[in-house]
Amino acid sequence: MVSITTELKLINDGPGPAQLNMHKDAMLLAEGIPVLRFYTWDQKSFSIGYLQSVEEVKKKLGHADQNCPVVRRITGGGVVEHGNDLTFSLVLPYPLAWELGDVRSSYRVIHDMVLEIMNSINRENIGLWQINQKLSFSLCPDAYKPKANERKSYFCFEKPTQYDIMFKGIKIGGGAQRRTEGKFLHQGSLQVTMDPVAKDFLMRSFHDRLKNFLKLTPLIAQK
Repeated sequence: MVSITTELKLINDGPGPAQLNMHKDAMLLAEGIPVLRFYTWDQKSFSIGYLQSVEEVKKKLGHADQNCPVVRRITGGGVVEHGNDLTFSLVLPYPLAWELGDVRSSYRVIHDMVLEIMNSINRENIGLWQINQKLSFSLCPDAYKPKANERKSYFCFEKPTQYDIMFKGIKIGGGAQRRTEGKFLHQGSLQVTMDPVAKDFLMRSFHDRLKNFLKLTPLIAQK
């Protein structure tokens, strides 16, 4: 008898430069093993969707941000400001990724897990992080509908879409995905500042919930 274990690897990389952060996600996607990676940024940076132009985005940045790194993601979406956020990436091979459902369902499943954990942290005052026990995080029910004559925005967090994570009407959590060659990548950003205890609780709880949802348990196979 040979024991075969299907694992979901948990990585906590801490702060890193923009180019390296995106390079690591690309390498993990190319490798295609199940992994949940958390990381932050060593300075204020901007990531853009793979269809966006770096030059065009730089023109839209304010004068104070002109020297900030701008890096292209391998996922879609708009411009995301990084620096104080907690970023994560989830890589899964198919058919395992189908456990999350289709595109819309996968956003809902992933973000619902995260907001439930964040609500627990807030309610139970885990660590020193507490926003408001009377309020809670929620999922955006519908995509953002721009008003008449509203200027076009390149920035992802100015345009909530369905299943983004909201707090007091403001988008604080979003994500973008890539599906390629039998592999799945979800890149997420949580625009909140947590102390180390709350952050560790979120990472480990999210990892545990994903393992349970994906039914990642040791398998025993005969030779």
